[in-house]
Amino acid sequence: MLQARRRDALGLREISAEGVIGLISERLLVQSQLPSVPDGWMVEVQQRAADGAALSGDFVANRLVAEGDARVLHLVVVDVSGSGITAGSRALLLSGAVGGLLGSVPEADFLGAANDYLARQHWTLGFASAVYLRLDLDTGEYGLRVAGHPPALHFRPARIPRWRTSPAAGTVLGVLPELAGVADHDVLRPGEALVLYTDGMIEDRFLDMEAGLDRLRDQVELLDERIRAGTATWTGAARMLVERVPTDLSDDRTVVVIQRHLLPTGHPAPASLAGAEPVPAGPVAAAVTAPGTGAPA
Repeated sequence: MLQARRRDALGLREISAEGVIGLISERLLVQSQLPSVPDGWMVEVQQRAADGAALSGDFVANRLVAEGDARVLHLVVVDVSGSGITAGSRALLLSGAVGGLLGSVPEADFLGAANDYLARQHWTLGFASAVYLRLDLDTGEYGLRVAGHPPALHFRPARIPRWRTSPAAGTVLGVLPELAGVADHDVLRPGEALVLYTDGMIEDRFLDMEAGLDRLRDQVELLDERIRAGTATWTGAARMLVERVPTDLSDDRTVVVIQRHLLPTGHPAPASLAGAEPVPAGPVAAAVTAPGTGAPA
């Protein structure tokens, strides 16, 4: 009777438990839907819940805004503590707050504002990790800020070393009243890619995280080899990674791939790339793919 009264008060009497889970899952999916990015860019998101569950504690929120004459993508990947419907419901609440902050507060203040919100909730397991990206889609310049999250990876196939591991670091959300961290800034050049992910992508029960990072890098490099051979494109890269890299399926897994297309032959390089190493010609990647719709590469 008490449960029925609570459901009446919330307006949920006519909705089954499965329906409630479906609503939460649908709302989180809406939050992660991708904007239409300009020509020359590809953005993909793929997510898998732990053990095939209906809900995930991972979520992605994004917003494409105009800042003066620049088109800027704000994107955050968040991993909420816990699992199952408890983590899913907390992810839903946090995703709404995070989505409202994206593009509305200065880059340097975003994670601090998210931390303040999380601290006010007084959840028993009230912490989360996050990686926040601000990317200028005209110049390729980006900024990364991290709160207890695995480092972003920058794939640079025409440079040595081919991989740049972002040095951005910081304390997790919801634990301390003030966040401490190190920001990272660089440029994503034509032919290069950024990979953001949650720890479920690289964790292994028997090996350290570096082994998982090596698996992720290896899969991206294998894809690059196939692209150069003309047998694949970047379309579906996120789905391929989320299906092939993890070895432990007992954690939520999310991966975001952002790839900047190669410039057509004879096309002048943007001013921001003056003096940069030349990038060899090769196949051009496909357009944006929404979560769950890309075919495996």
